Amino acid sequence: SIVSPASINANIISTDMSCNGICNGAADLVLSGGSSPFTYVWSNNSALEDLSGLCSGNYSVSITDNNGCQSTANTTINEPAVLTVISSAINVSCYGGNDGTIDITVSGGTSAYSYLWSNGDISEDITSITAGSYDVTVTDSVGCTFVSNEIVTEPTTIIISTSSTNASCGFSDGSATVSVTGGTSPYTYLWSSGGTNSTETGLAAGNYTVSVTDNNGC
Repeated sequence: SIVSPASINANIISTDMSCNGICNGAADLVLSGGSSPFTYVWSNNSALEDLSGLCSGNYSVSITDNNGCQSTANTTINEPAVLTVISSAINVSCYGGNDGTIDITVSGGTSAYSYLWSNGDISEDITSITAGSYDVTVTDSVGCTFVSNEIVTEPTTIIISTSSTNASCGFSDGSATVSVTGGTSPYTYLWSSGGTNSTETGLAAGNYTVSVTDNNGC
């Protein structure tokens, strides 16, 4: 009697790339039927049964068994979107303060994400920080990482200098002027004598103080 050779059934179990740009995909060929040994010709010219270290793309394989019977199989290796971090900072409002914040938005990769900041914080966003440079390492659920840097600044310290014109004998015709650098302009002024300008006039002899507040409340 004449027996027909069993046909080859070919399937591919594929493993996608774990991280964008890292070619670690795989194609595992599963055969049934046919007569061993088999030969393989992949679209990337490999003659192996299974493939590893694959980048994203379409792959096909032609299988020939010991009787010359043939079969083909196809698969696609995918890669996740690139892991991206967008950060924005709110700078410290007053020199030496600690009210800076950094907010980050993460996309791509494979959620969920974990965070490790250079100051030891593990939350997504950090608050109540001083001026300085901060790095955050974002890791997705399969171990892909992205490092982002943000710089938080602070204004320079407020420096006040004063000058005065003495009062004439027995008169209230003295004056005092304050000059300010640093901080964040514009400034507001409050003299102990009640004035709210940078120069206070109509002053009698005596001691006067002035409080200067910048635009951030420093």
